[in-house]
Amino acid sequence: MRKIIKYTSIIVLVGLLVVAAICAYIYFIVAEAPQNFATNQFIEIEKGSSLSKVATQLEEKQIISSADLFKLGVYITGRQDQIKSGTYYFTEPIRVEEVVSKIINGSFEVPTERVTILEGHAAYQFAPAIARVLPEVDTDTFLSLIRAENKEGYLYPDTYFFPQNATEEDVLRIMERNFEKKIEPLQGLIASSKYSLPEILTMASLVENEAGSASYETKQNVAGVLWKRVDVGIPIQADAVFSYIFQKHLPRVLLSHLEVDSPYNIYKKTGLPPGPIGNPSIDSIRATLEPIVTDNLFYLTGFDGKFYYAKTNGGHEQNRRLHLNYRK
Repeated sequence: MRKIIKYTSIIVLVGLLVVAAICAYIYFIVAEAPQNFATNQFIEIEKGSSLSKVATQLEEKQIISSADLFKLGVYITGRQDQIKSGTYYFTEPIRVEEVVSKIINGSFEVPTERVTILEGHAAYQFAPAIARVLPEVDTDTFLSLIRAENKEGYLYPDTYFFPQNATEEDVLRIMERNFEKKIEPLQGLIASSKYSLPEILTMASLVENEAGSASYETKQNVAGVLWKRVDVGIPIQADAVFSYIFQKHLPRVLLSHLEVDSPYNIYKKTGLPPGPIGNPSIDSIRATLEPIVTDNLFYLTGFDGKFYYAKTNGGHEQNRRLHLNYRK
């Protein structure tokens, strides 16, 4: 009886192995790339994506013909918890098992172009640099897209490695996702703030352009002065807005600039400008959320690079006499 059971077990095991082998053979035979495979395609797999989400994404992008077949291939490897997030590049049709291998091993193979976006820079400043290295990106089209979606201030300044054939939409989404990732640790402060996120980013863009190279504490003090001016209802009068208004770098602000008719002219109007004048760093955003508020309503940067504060216009004028270089 024991021998019968033993032989039966062996036969069952062999049978299962044969069935598994046949299934695997069928899987690898039928798992050809779809006829409409999207060549030279970039696929962004977000961190934390489920296997089902990735499979559906690949099927929708015409990288695989069957989401279920892809999931089966991943289950066969036993590595369904090892999907690597990131941007993948598919140059030519490949079989589903090759797609599986690519995704679980993180074989991105993405040709990229490096672009560094400086802290505080507005879209008009960095868009031409991106267009110069990415053939699918047009400066004017990119700027129009940013304006249409009101994304100024939401495009985090950083060093990016953009896919070589990225479009304006691709670049915008990559920068936007980076912003969301960077700002995530500040969500508690944002939620408890009396200001909205657009207001916070608008103020942070002013702080960045007014005190970008200064210490974090200086940024907090500058933010405190600017918020106080908003709260008491006097014009902010930050010179940084004029380069944004004229969409070019102004080495100095002239009296004629102060008279420009623009909603961004915060010398003539009270409150914040309509939106960010650039894309602030995380330090400037945090400083805007954690300002050092005092009785000071004025500040200036002396010729020695230090910031000097005053409570009254008289004190501000005294600081101008003491700390500004009036060389002509």
